[in-house]
Amino acid sequence: MNQWINVGDVMNMLSRIIKKRLLFGMSIVFISIGLSAIMTYVVMPLKFSSSTRLIAEIPESGDGNSGVSNVNFNLQMINTYKDIITKSNTVSNETYKRLRKSGEFKGTAADIKAMIRFNQEAESQMFSISATAENAYDAREIANMVAIVFQEQAAKVGTIAKVSVLEEAQLNIEPVSPKHTVMLLIGMIAGMILALVVAFILEVSDQRVTSINEVETIFSVPVIGTINLMSSEELSKKPIFANFDETLRKKKHRRRKRQRERL
Repeated sequence: MNQWINVGDVMNMLSRIIKKRLLFGMSIVFISIGLSAIMTYVVMPLKFSSSTRLIAEIPESGDGNSGVSNVNFNLQMINTYKDIITKSNTVSNETYKRLRKSGEFKGTAADIKAMIRFNQEAESQMFSISATAENAYDAREIANMVAIVFQEQAAKVGTIAKVSVLEEAQLNIEPVSPKHTVMLLIGMIAGMILALVVAFILEVSDQRVTSINEVETIFSVPVIGTINLMSSEELSKKPIFANFDETLRKKKHRRRKRQRERL
């Protein structure tokens, strides 16, 4: 027999769980946000980025057949430049040597290779070289030096296209990562999900009957009355059965006395 899930019952159950464990869930959310804040503001280092823009172009030939063929050739050359910059060690090694001589960089050639990114603009002969580092000055110097070294390497390999720098990298003191707002939002969402999961697990594992509705659901009978739970102090102040025997004895004695009087 097919069993259909009642969405209303599910929503009611979730609502009941949230109301019952609201403080517990809020504590988990706040803890998650706090951990995200610690990771964002204390543990994760700030990173800065600078980029330089370049253009690849072929000198005009005198036959008048430049046009689309030259543009396509430039686009192919840009893909070659991307491989030279990001995959080959030539540019990163030479950049490292020059920066070490100037004493402005304390990392390695592998660090430089990991820092630089090649970004090609869609359907354009322009491209950019960006560098991301924990120091804004390092990011600017690396981006500019990589552009210079790449121009020299492109000339050495005998490419026809001419590479020119359109814009040098500028100092950017605004960090690009971590994104504080995004990280805190992720922490809040993760905390909410974790709180719901933990609350649901606790609710499912709790076998105690805590409401009249649960009694009626489990036993399929209506509840006609309830007895409130009394503390030991309330029981000591208001004894229910402490004088029951004495009261019963007095009643019997009065009844016997009345019967004798009638006789």
